[in-house]
Amino acid sequence: MMSGLIADLRHAFRVYRRTPWQSALAILMMAAAMALVAATATLWSDLYLSATPGVEDDRGLVTIGLRRDIPTGLFDHTALENFETVTQTLESVAAAALFGSFSNVDFEGEPLTQIAEPVRSGYFKTLRPRMHLGRAPTTAELEGEGDRVLVLSHDFWEEHLDADPGILQRELDLAGERWRVIGVADPDFTGLRGRTPAFWIPWRRFFAHVVPNFPENMIDRFAMWQVAGRSATGASPRAVEAEVNRFVADYDFSARLGSALRAGEVLVLPGLVARPQARQAAQRQVSLLLAASVLVATVAAVNIGIFLLARAPARRRELALRQTLGATRSRLARQLITEAGLLVFLATAVGMLLSIWLTALMRELAFLERAGFSDAVLNLPALAMAAGLAALFTVLVALVPIFMVRGRRLGQMGRQTSARPGPFQFAAGLIQLSLAGLVGAAALAFLAHVWMMERRDLGLSTEGVLVASVTFSEQPGGGYEHPGPEAVQAYREAVRERLEGIAGIERVSFGAPVPGQIMRASMSLDIEGRKMTARMINVDAGFFDLLDIRLLHGRGFEHHGEQGVVVSRTLAEQAWGEIDAIGRFIFRTDDPDTGQRGQVIGVVEDVHYDHPDRPHEPLLFSTHSGVVGVTGSILIEGSPDVDAIETAVNEILAARFDILHVHQVTALTEIVGELTAPDRARAMLTGLFGLVVVLMAGFGFFAMQRFLVDAGRRETAIRMALGAGPRLTRRHVLVQGLKLGLPGLVIGSLLALITAGWLSDDLISADVSVILIGTAVSITLLLLMLTASLQPAMRAARSQPGELLGED
Repeated sequence: MMSGLIADLRHAFRVYRRTPWQSALAILMMAAAMALVAATATLWSDLYLSATPGVEDDRGLVTIGLRRDIPTGLFDHTALENFETVTQTLESVAAAALFGSFSNVDFEGEPLTQIAEPVRSGYFKTLRPRMHLGRAPTTAELEGEGDRVLVLSHDFWEEHLDADPGILQRELDLAGERWRVIGVADPDFTGLRGRTPAFWIPWRRFFAHVVPNFPENMIDRFAMWQVAGRSATGASPRAVEAEVNRFVADYDFSARLGSALRAGEVLVLPGLVARPQARQAAQRQVSLLLAASVLVATVAAVNIGIFLLARAPARRRELALRQTLGATRSRLARQLITEAGLLVFLATAVGMLLSIWLTALMRELAFLERAGFSDAVLNLPALAMAAGLAALFTVLVALVPIFMVRGRRLGQMGRQTSARPGPFQFAAGLIQLSLAGLVGAAALAFLAHVWMMERRDLGLSTEGVLVASVTFSEQPGGGYEHPGPEAVQAYREAVRERLEGIAGIERVSFGAPVPGQIMRASMSLDIEGRKMTARMINVDAGFFDLLDIRLLHGRGFEHHGEQGVVVSRTLAEQAWGEIDAIGRFIFRTDDPDTGQRGQVIGVVEDVHYDHPDRPHEPLLFSTHSGVVGVTGSILIEGSPDVDAIETAVNEILAARFDILHVHQVTALTEIVGELTAPDRARAMLTGLFGLVVVLMAGFGFFAMQRFLVDAGRRETAIRMALGAGPRLTRRHVLVQGLKLGLPGLVIGSLLALITAGWLSDDLISADVSVILIGTAVSITLLLLMLTASLQPAMRAARSQPGELLGED
């Protein structure tokens, strides 16, 4: 038995060695298909099927977030309490405060630099985290002001307390008070933030005793609560989402601080998700990639079938000879199955290595990097399923020569009177060209979308502008006091004077945020009795000139702290129905006594601060900096030495605000370019998929035409002997190729139109023409058919009828 297997393997190697390039290409195609399916299935199962780490039971566990690009709180304290009393789809609610950082807080006599997660009473009851040591707090221990109890994270316990197993019930010093440790969480439990805190702590006692200077109105009115819940029996995440959106639509958020909340913005996903918007987008995109991978695998399977069938005419004479010499049909079948098995084994080995590399590569793509993947390397069941299907298909096709020799004598095996396309050839052509049209349309649509985004007018100029980002050297807490207007003005004047003295710098200004930065502050406004929301942009004198933002009416700011505001075209049109809004007034709903600070002094053209394909949002520019006065970005026009900028600004910060430093100096072009980075990554990946599918389809169509020409050499010789010259022979093969591919061309073009239209609903710009995409795909498929048929046509035209008929 073993000797027979070894003999079969040797024979299989000899068979594949006769056509090394074709064999290698077949192995690579099968391996690539397996790798794509396994890699995308790994990501898909990670996003949809993986259990929530670190909890006892994740059934019914949901995260309630917002459809926004940055992590943000859902409710303020009052709104959250109201929601907890009216919800019917959730049996319990967990909430944690966004603010958990410290300033000048000691833990056991050492400065504490990590963050905490202040939690409400239903937190542990809802999430049910696994405990490494001890227990979770009871609801009573977290209600009201809460007891002085701590649950430590596993990382904090190991790093700061040497993984002491006797830590339970020990009292530790935190901010001058004694706190009792009642538990250590499981290493996999990270809470609602997505990054592991130092410990979990009752929220009211945290703000009252650990950070006592935290503003009271921020505690009650700021949207700082991240929310999760455990759904009631029979309530789906979609039902929870609908209920929360109804609550948002009906609730009065006029006292809310922070960005405005609108109905339809709430997003509910199963499990604990740190970035719900990024996770949902990744789920949809990975599902599309998995579907595309299956399509690529289908084309690869068809090509493998063509590769194996193309050898069938040559193999049947060999098999007939062996049968004549006494080989049984079962012996011949075992030989062919061994050949197929070797092909699948080699492809699976290569596919496994490729899939590990592809999985890691895909996780780093710009449109997937914030999805919160686990560390899973490879989905082995997906790879095994792909390999099993490949083995089954390959074995079935490999056995075709056995059926071709049934009932025929050896002399009959060398003759072939006709080789017209049969059902398999038509089906193969239809599948290849149809899928090439579908995937190719998606690739072209994404590439066209990126091309348009890169050329869209943003309403400003980024050329030659550098951005120096200023941030905290350590996390500030409630004890940190933001500098007043005079201190901010003095700081900015010092920076401007120092930088303008550096060679290569032409102009300096300030902005927070600058276009492309994800920081967002939206403000509820009262405009002549009507409530509106606008995005707040803190700027300084020279901001509009430095970025070449066009002034439509009035003027820009001339100095820091200047009274008045500048509005964008969209805000002016929405508020007053006209662009010329000079002299009009805007009031903040949380500060009705703004007075002259809200008078419009200028109107500027719309600017894309976010993705260029999004509608223009209303913008409100002001020099009154608030909390971003010294942490706002510094804009520098020119081509100076970057190190000189960092040194100069850091020296000023060290003298005035030593908790701050320059994080980095970046070209504004790069920052704005990050807005479309996910689009470019998506276009690159789908373009790669499209190219692979088109090349596979072209190769398969070529191999099929080559097979038909080789198998029909006798018919070609007879036609040429009867007077058909090389030109007529070429035309005959080309026409045969067009007829063979026509059904696939029609179906592929229709699928291209459907795909481009579906993508234009959400994933690509509405400016991308569906008709142009469909036309381009049709032309590409037609050229593909002609190109794939050309070489076989030339080969047929060079045939020598005398030699071919003489061989017969």
